[in-house]
Amino acid sequence: MQLLGCTKPSENQAADEQMPAPKVKIAQPLQKEVLEWDEYTGRGVSKRSRPWRSEQE
Repeated sequence: MQLLGCTKPSENQAADEQMPAPKVKIAQPLQKEVLEWDEYTGRGVSKRSRPWRSEQE
């Protein structure tokens, strides 16, 4: 019994059935100054809050 998907293709078959390389477009990278950090003053507030309680008895 021979399984069709488990046989190695011959050299001619492998060359014929090989897919061509995909065509890609190459773009130049953008060059701009990058801000490494920023400072924000203020306070974050939750829309909903729940009290913290101990679960121990």
